[in-house]
Amino acid sequence: MVRDPVVVLTGPADEVLLGGLAPAEQTSLLSAGVRAALDGFEPGAELTRLLDATLVQGPVERAIVHHAHFYLADQTLVAADRATMAASLEVRAPLLDPALIALAGRIPTKFKLHGWTTKYLLKRAATGLLPTAIIHRRKQGLGVPIAAWLRGPLRGILEERLVSTRVARRGLFDPATVTHLIREHVAGHRNHRKVLWALLMFDAWCDHYLPHERWT
Repeated sequence: MVRDPVVVLTGPADEVLLGGLAPAEQTSLLSAGVRAALDGFEPGAELTRLLDATLVQGPVERAIVHHAHFYLADQTLVAADRATMAASLEVRAPLLDPALIALAGRIPTKFKLHGWTTKYLLKRAATGLLPTAIIHRRKQGLGVPIAAWLRGPLRGILEERLVSTRVARRGLFDPATVTHLIREHVAGHRNHRKVLWALLMFDAWCDHYLPHERWT
């Protein structure tokens, strides 16, 4: 039986960053010492509180607010500005015009997600103006093949920097969990590129900015 997409978005979806870890997975990644220091803290609770403060109701609308505030504004658009301005380019996405966003916010959910058709109203409006293949093609991001790199040319660096003894000396993450993520990813059983890349960059950041820090 095909599930209603609105039902799929209910539950913990509000509390998980795009491409991130579920609250339970976040907790398991931390070392015992960090978990003890954070006793009583619930991963995702602050994000849920911020979403509740918007007074937006419905799983689809909450997902849209989450995406706009915590992914577009804080991640994608920041990266785009830095990359383009580094080349003396001023880039703006026309569909992010404030007036258009305000209008889109008032449009009923059924015109945004119609069954399993996303961007339903936009696709209807573009019919006859753009080729059908363009309107209905799958969304494609501008990501780089990090997953393949971590299994190939960067595998040695990944395993060297995130070896269990080194992770244990940092004292922030659970060595067994990190090792398990690496093994699953390298074997091709799961795609942990985002969390492994984050751990790898954090380790490099610590070496660069905190070279004399005494880790446990």
